[in-house]
Amino acid sequence: MKRVTEHIRDHLFKPAARLPDIATIKRSQCSQEFYELMTNRMVMGAFRYGTVGNWGDVKYDHIGSLKKKLALYEQDGNTEHLADLANYAMLEYRFGKHPKRHFSATDDKHHAITKG
Repeated sequence: MKRVTEHIRDHLFKPAARLPDIATIKRSQCSQEFYELMTNRMVMGAFRYGTVGNWGDVKYDHIGSLKKKLALYEQDGNTEHLADLANYAMLEYRFGKHPKRHFSATDDKHHAITKG
């Protein structure tokens, strides 16, 4: 089984398969509008709850909150919930309390689910 780096190396050394520059890839793979919506919602949260650095020992259930937002999105299709969900994921990343919390970059074979 090839590692991710081996797939990338194979792809990079195929002349016909050269990727565009990084800035072009970032624009095509990400949504600046989505980032702005996330950021705007975090700014509003600072007015409501204070800045995240000042939350101290306040315990928020980020995982429960993002599950709730996913359920709301599945129910009504309002993409506002997706921006909130992403912010809860970011907050869990920054301040999570999971006992096994860590980051380990691996190709774990858990990729996007395809239809069909």
